[in-house]
Amino acid sequence: RLRTATAKLQQDAARHEQCEAVPGEAALPVDEEDLASNEGSMPSHTLKETLSRRLLETQKQLLRLQLGVKASKMKMQGNIRNRLWSKVQSHQAKVREQRDHLAAALSRRRRAPGEALAPEGCSAEVGGSP
Repeated sequence: RLRTATAKLQQDAARHEQCEAVPGEAALPVDEEDLASNEGSMPSHTLKETLSRRLLETQKQLLRLQLGVKASKMKMQGNIRNRLWSKVQSHQAKVREQRDHLAAALSRRRRAPGEALAPEGCSAEVGGSP
């Protein structure tokens, strides 16, 4: 979307530059106050050209701001994503560690069932069936 919007603004700017200028009149930027005070005395084509140029500049600024917001948002999302990913990796390491610990404990219990601690109230049986 942003690429198409940028391309559209560039096309609009190119079209605006191709518009025929009035012979003998220079296209000078007009101050906001000057524009307001001289609006009635300006020829309509000059006023239209000035306003359309100002509109185009405003659209360009808006697009720059939108692109900046988009970039900032993506950067923030990237930072959040990186922090979350590091937390995920940390938790995965803890899970692996606990899984290894559990596997080692079960392995010790299988090797020496008489040495393993029996749950409270139960006796550890050594050997076969009673």
